[in-house]
Amino acid sequence: MKNKKLLIYSSASLLLAAAALWGALLLYAGQTTVPRGVTIGGLPIGGMETSQVTSLLNQEKQALLQQPILLVSKEPALSIKATWARSGIRITSTELLQALARLQEGNVWEKAKYRYSFQTSWEPELHFDDSVLKKTLNEDWETRQFGAMKNAERVIKPGDQIGYIPEVQALRINWDQLGNALLQRAPRLFRTKPDNQPVQIGLPLEMASPPVTVASLKAQGVDRRVSQFTTRLTGSSGRLHNVDASAKVIDGMLLAPGEVFDYGEVIRKAESKYGFCEAPVIIQGRLVPGVGGGICQVSGTLYGAVIRAGLEIVERRNHSKPVGYLPKGQDATFSTGYINFKFKNNTNGYLLISAKAGNGAMTVKLFGNLPSNIYYTVRSQTVKVLNPGVRYISNPALPAGLRQTLKQGTPGYIVETYRIKWTDGQPGKEELLSRDTYPSQPSLIAVHTAATDPGAGAGQQPGPNIIEDGVKP
Repeated sequence: MKNKKLLIYSSASLLLAAAALWGALLLYAGQTTVPRGVTIGGLPIGGMETSQVTSLLNQEKQALLQQPILLVSKEPALSIKATWARSGIRITSTELLQALARLQEGNVWEKAKYRYSFQTSWEPELHFDDSVLKKTLNEDWETRQFGAMKNAERVIKPGDQIGYIPEVQALRINWDQLGNALLQRAPRLFRTKPDNQPVQIGLPLEMASPPVTVASLKAQGVDRRVSQFTTRLTGSSGRLHNVDASAKVIDGMLLAPGEVFDYGEVIRKAESKYGFCEAPVIIQGRLVPGVGGGICQVSGTLYGAVIRAGLEIVERRNHSKPVGYLPKGQDATFSTGYINFKFKNNTNGYLLISAKAGNGAMTVKLFGNLPSNIYYTVRSQTVKVLNPGVRYISNPALPAGLRQTLKQGTPGYIVETYRIKWTDGQPGKEELLSRDTYPSQPSLIAVHTAATDPGAGAGQQPGPNIIEDGVKP
């Protein structure tokens, strides 16, 4: 009986002890305060509620960030007043706050274990955001203080030799070095007695180059003139203006390897920037009054230079009638929304276009990296002449059987154009570039009654009114 009572007492004691331990564990794990002895940046926060810690840290951070600093340079002599906040320094306590949040996660045992082993000494995290300081020490400020940088330029010298005007360097802030210097000197301890003197930090400067340098220009591979082509330039003042406007847009244009030239874009820019004047355009093989006449002389001259540089033609069509400034088969017309001229820079270097209109000539030169032992020639041949045919119209005032020629017809042509590649003075296989058809234009003859006249209705049928060599009728 005595042993039985002892067993009961012992069991009860163990249960009470276990309950007490469990209760203590619950109380320990359920605490919502920071574990005792914890500091951050030397600031004691043990025993505080998490919400109090957040508020206190914000106050301490603001106090630190308002301390003055001085950015200094000896050569040239500069002194820039700021604060840690205005220099772009930020202070965060993300790691500590995440650790405090974890104190409330998991089961009782996990909470107690994590609280017991909680790290006691923490450091705030420092960050540098250069966009803050760059609002003041921006590009304009650097230019005023240290001078302007200037891009290198490529120039075409007499004899079409490639030359360069070197870039101009200038001092600029090394932002990586400045960021490292600020982070190294920024305060990491809270509640430190502020110094009356601002912290001096050297402003790191270096000679900087502009985006375009002689080296970057040379790397583009524009080494020499690879082709040129000239056409005779005549016409009214309006036509000459239109040619010059289009030439100005492509002059100096640089095509990257693989880039496609689009003449439609050129015309849009020329019309927007310079406008087009009245000059004859082509509709259905006939010259008629319009706006923009002459723009195809630029595309045609450019085409002549392009095919003689061995470049790839993406899109090109001949005019509906031969033009006087180019051999048949070597022209390139344009019609907004219908016909375009495109070619691809299929070389491994950049391609520079030079286009000049004046003194009775339209000249295009291409500069690139075609080897000097390679060049191209072009030849065109008429393979068929198309008879003009006849078109009759009625004129009841004419006596029956009498004919009146109103317009003499012109023949049409089918023309093939070939390109030959020459290497070390030896010709290669001919390449067929195009097979072009220039439709014939019928003679226009008036008769008493066209419907009963033999051959009435013969000749070319009207087509859509596509405007070539211009932009408006």
